[in-house]
Amino acid sequence: MSSHIYILFINLIVFFSVLGFSIYPVKKSLIENKNKLFYMNEADRVVDDLITKLKNDRTFPADSKFDEIYKEEQNTSGLFSCKIESRSSCLNLNALPKAFVLNTFKHSMTQEGLLLFSTREKTLFNEEIITALFSPPFDNCFTSYGYFNSKLKECSPDEKKYCYDLPLLNVNFASDDLLKTLLFLPQFHVKNPEEKFKNLISLRAKKEIKNNELFNLLELSPDSFIFNILGCESFFWKIELNTKNKNNHYKFVYIIAKKINKNRIKTDLVTRYDFCVIEKQCFKEKYEKELYE
Repeated sequence: MSSHIYILFINLIVFFSVLGFSIYPVKKSLIENKNKLFYMNEADRVVDDLITKLKNDRTFPADSKFDEIYKEEQNTSGLFSCKIESRSSCLNLNALPKAFVLNTFKHSMTQEGLLLFSTREKTLFNEEIITALFSPPFDNCFTSYGYFNSKLKECSPDEKKYCYDLPLLNVNFASDDLLKTLLFLPQFHVKNPEEKFKNLISLRAKKEIKNNELFNLLELSPDSFIFNILGCESFFWKIELNTKNKNNHYKFVYIIAKKINKNRIKTDLVTRYDFCVIEKQCFKEKYEKELYE
């Protein structure tokens, strides 16, 4: 009898041990999901606050590193470290004619990129593909966000969320190499481009450049074709939030767009645009990408 009790006792120990081991990963997963949901909600709240700062920009419609929103990058309080990037610092590759890109940037395209760009006709470039097309110093000068060129391809409803207004490029954020290249192009008729370039770089280091200042600086009329490309507004932002807790390391990436507000007051410039999140992603631990709907 005692042997049966002993065997039963051993079986119970084994059963509860197995049960404990099986419950542990479930419990761990529940805790991780709870933490993830908490940080997701907090990240959404932070981004809502940043969008409010964009809406309340006192120098609207011009955008630059002197705007209040960029002070958040130095904010050491809270759950996240923050990185804010104007995606209007780059040219939208989907808005540019092939001949213009090849004639202007061919020397900086990779062999694979040159082949892909030369044969690509009907589909759009996305952010992942674009990063591999160009060599330094133009490897970070192009994006898939921005004004859509209807002459290149009819814009589908799904693609419209990436397409807003002109100009393509904000001179307050664009790289020196990209600005210099554009100013020296003969079709833009910029006189003394080297001098204009140096003046532009010097001025934007001190203050936010606005449209009238840009027109005067380049000594061109506002209807000059170059101002379809160069301007002082941003239409897309990338916001990256990293948790400061090393045990719960998440990275959240948001793409914010400024688009026409259908309910705007026609006489009020500030209500012309609305701001919204068009993409968001979550990465955890070793930055394994997760869907974030």
